[in-house]
Amino acid sequence: MENYCVDDKISSVIQALLSDPRVQAALAYAEEDAERTLEQQLELACTPAPTFHEEQKTRLFRDMLAHESLESAYTDKTGNVLAPLGASSSPALLLEAHLDSVHPLGTKMDCRREGNILYGPTVRHNSRAVAEILSVLRCIKYSGIKLASTVILGGTVREEAMGAMEGMRSILSENPDIKCCISLDGAINERITYQSTGFETSAVTFRGIGGHAYGSFGKMANPLHAAARAIAIISDIQVPESPKTTFSVSVADSGNDAGVHAIPPYATIKYNLRSTAAEPFEKLCQEVNAAIEKGCRDESERWGRDIITFEKKNMLFTPALSQDIHSTVVQTAYACIKALGREPIFNEGGSANSCIPISMGIPAICLGGEIANFIPGEKIESFDGEGAFKGVQSLLLTVLAMSGVKGVTSPLI
Repeated sequence: MENYCVDDKISSVIQALLSDPRVQAALAYAEEDAERTLEQQLELACTPAPTFHEEQKTRLFRDMLAHESLESAYTDKTGNVLAPLGASSSPALLLEAHLDSVHPLGTKMDCRREGNILYGPTVRHNSRAVAEILSVLRCIKYSGIKLASTVILGGTVREEAMGAMEGMRSILSENPDIKCCISLDGAINERITYQSTGFETSAVTFRGIGGHAYGSFGKMANPLHAAARAIAIISDIQVPESPKTTFSVSVADSGNDAGVHAIPPYATIKYNLRSTAAEPFEKLCQEVNAAIEKGCRDESERWGRDIITFEKKNMLFTPALSQDIHSTVVQTAYACIKALGREPIFNEGGSANSCIPISMGIPAICLGGEIANFIPGEKIESFDGEGAFKGVQSLLLTVLAMSGVKGVTSPLI
């Protein structure tokens, strides 16, 4: 972003860190550690972790932390792996990456490496992010840096889809000392997301009497037809390109092959609504609700014999909010990326764990946030490890600036 300014205090902290021999050693070690980070990234990618079934990868990540002699690592009641690092003082910084993936149970975790390029179902999203947390830990240990405040390293569960970011919600409810969050999601961590994208995922069940498709025709309304009417109205909703606002009816379910000659007694649709701004998000939610009501009303009036009703179940809701683009954590991430010769990118919204703290008024950013790049024709990702250590370096510097280093800088949290 042109003309983006960073406060003198933040700039001074970063310059003090870059002048410190231990910080210089830690940054240099990130390059030495690049090979080990790629190896762990591939191992993590080979380990299945569908949402709600993350146990195997949870154990692996905790074992990896234990291998670094981080005895403080534990698994919380939700299944998140957490490991406090540094001074036992408040406030704390959470550095986390989600462990679960969009790939269902039974997916062949066919991972391979060709030179510096990794291939596999989750080598980018989100195995790279998890591996970078481990590299940051090793850099701090190698250099002998003493943190001025607590940094909690986290591998979170239930981030994707129906998981509804429950892992992050649980962490924040159980750890009130966390006052700032950095989420890693994907592999391009010079990309900074500072907004909470409004997000609604809901299921709506339309209900009627049901009967024979021939014998009962004209005597009752059809719940599936009511759902179809609603979907048709939703499909014509007009939304702005900016701020980005989207909608999709993604699931429709009713009846079965055995009852193909029946008017079904129910039909269920599931949909997803998103926007990076509050006003269009609220308007979209209202328009979708109105479409559902109109679908029921029009189908009922078409036959005039019975009334189609509906039940709505909200499965995930996050309000559309934005923190100041010049908040401390945003400025710090921007300045650290810039200081190490990379170009920061401000990302317009996105659905990531950072949405939860932002919606709660806790400063947070997501680094990454790009859509996984699948190889054409295959559900497999690729990652080029050439120079990837530079992402670890800017992440490390951001963490050190926010947490503070004893004898060098005070925390920016």
